[in-house]
Amino acid sequence: ARELIEYAVKGGIAQAKIAHERSNGNGRVFMNVLWEMGGCAEILERILEGARGCVHGVVCGAGMPYDLAEITSKFGVYYHPIVSSARAFSALFRRSYKKFVDFLGGVVYEDPWLAGGHNGLSNAENPEEPADPYLRIVELRKVMRSFDLDKVPIIIAGGVWWLSEWADYIDNDELGAVAFQFGTRPILTLESPVAKHWYPKLMSLKKGDVKLTKLSPTGFYSSAINNRMLNDLLERQ
Repeated sequence: ARELIEYAVKGGIAQAKIAHERSNGNGRVFMNVLWEMGGCAEILERILEGARGCVHGVVCGAGMPYDLAEITSKFGVYYHPIVSSARAFSALFRRSYKKFVDFLGGVVYEDPWLAGGHNGLSNAENPEEPADPYLRIVELRKVMRSFDLDKVPIIIAGGVWWLSEWADYIDNDELGAVAFQFGTRPILTLESPVAKHWYPKLMSLKKGDVKLTKLSPTGFYSSAINNRMLNDLLERQ
């Protein structure tokens, strides 16, 4: 375990410095960490220490990262928690973030039904019945306004492909300041390290080809592209 932690720290510091140098020191470099991974708090703190001035923001989800704000604020780095509901953010803020408001850079809303990877569905939510993301984001903004966080942007993640599809969310007084996170589109860029044979598969997807399943060993729902292997696994359940 110690060997893996040391490997993660060295790799994180190296990547942050490379990104900083390639932007000639003018870029804004963010790192993304999974709170539930082993040694996350130590790895995060040591990377921020070893790459001082190179990392400007930390995006963090996969759990309830209560200590995120305290760690990042020590280095003057902004934190951006990933949440899938207003309730989750309320719990984080009341317990921890209220003491570190100055470095809350934004709140990433990752929609449980539209986002890729592992999804933050609660036991009360049905994976087969998607909720309207607009209403969930409105509720998140209401909670943030109750904490006097009206100027903190909500970064919308999950299902963002064309901004034209989200036109009603922009310059919307009910939602306040919003931004958008593109997750899938960069996979199809020339710079993407993804194997080229994935390109035609991704470009030919139709509605219904991406499914939420509980096949992940984490126990969380996760989204996956429908294929023969997925169907075989689902039939075994």
